[in-house]
Amino acid sequence: MKISKVVVLFFGIFVMACASEVPDGYSELSLMKYGLPVSLMAPDSAEVKTMDMGLIKDVSVKKGEDYFIQITMSEATSMTAEDVIADLKSDEEKRSNFMRLVEEDPKGFIVERSIDSTRNTYDFRYAKIKGDQQFLFQTGLSGFYSLEEVERMYESVQHEGGK
Repeated sequence: MKISKVVVLFFGIFVMACASEVPDGYSELSLMKYGLPVSLMAPDSAEVKTMDMGLIKDVSVKKGEDYFIQITMSEATSMTAEDVIADLKSDEEKRSNFMRLVEEDPKGFIVERSIDSTRNTYDFRYAKIKGDQQFLFQTGLSGFYSLEEVERMYESVQHEGGK
């Protein structure tokens, strides 16, 4: 009997901890109506823009100056997200402004880059494979972001119903 109470208590704490990862003012945003069968956590009232370039579909989700994510959908170049990320990580480490990998997991990473001799910026890559389609998430192509901003964006793209 005591063991089941401990299990219930642990489960309750676990659920509350997971729920706290979603920042206030964020909700699930399905990109299905924009042609991408994925979702992410985004600030309420985020602006979504799409661009169809034939073989690649590009969707951006932006809110203010501190949340800007670009998602591209294309034919998968690898069988797993892990393989896609391994290739991207290798390319990243060869860039002249590469500083270090701040965080990495099998499906993504956060990177620090130098802007100039006095400032750095952060970026991320995260990949998903669904069927024969590859989805690459990254910070928007314009702007410079703090580590905290990029960590929040990186966490938001991993959501999708438990990933």
